[in-house]
Amino acid sequence: MKNITIADDQNILAQGLSNLLEATHVFKTKIVSDGVELLQETLYQVPDIIILDLNMPRLNGLEFLEKIKNTSITTNIIVLTSYNEPELIKKVKNLGAKAYLLKNTEIDEIVEVIYSLDSIKFYLGKGVKSISNDSILFNDKFPESVLLTNREKQIIKLLAQNKVPKEIAEELFISYNTIKTHRKNIYKKLNINSISELVSFTLKNEIL
Repeated sequence: MKNITIADDQNILAQGLSNLLEATHVFKTKIVSDGVELLQETLYQVPDIIILDLNMPRLNGLEFLEKIKNTSITTNIIVLTSYNEPELIKKVKNLGAKAYLLKNTEIDEIVEVIYSLDSIKFYLGKGVKSISNDSILFNDKFPESVLLTNREKQIIKLLAQNKVPKEIAEELFISYNTIKTHRKNIYKKLNINSISELVSFTLKNEIL
């Protein structure tokens, strides 16, 4: 029996996938909802397979892959995501994942990939864009921009308009401290330190 960890903060999706996999009676699943928890669980007891969402709180999927790339951990990782961008797919491949699937894939394809992990180098799921060299636009910060949440993009737009956290909090009906936390996370994801850098980044990457 293969032990599979499903890492996804969308509980309904994760639980549904868990139920479908366990219905085969050959997979035992565990669900974790954020990247830090996933890293701790993986270091403590390495699962046979990790099904990994890229957009998770505290530690996103790319950061998780980066942290375990140079360790002795040998678990097989299947990325299951809604992002379908060649640059992101290429980075996932380079970080050691074995497969890249979209969240609209059929359960039969997921099971087929699981059974084929020992014999494949890197599997692109149905509907996933090509990662041939001709299709790649190299931009080191692109994956981080893709992983911005809708709320973060909303806040970036307001910050780029030179609005202060207090004004943004009032406009979005959320607390001042929540806005400060979002701003801190945005700066960390994009590796920037100022509003001017933020404006420059958004214009360059057309993420708004």
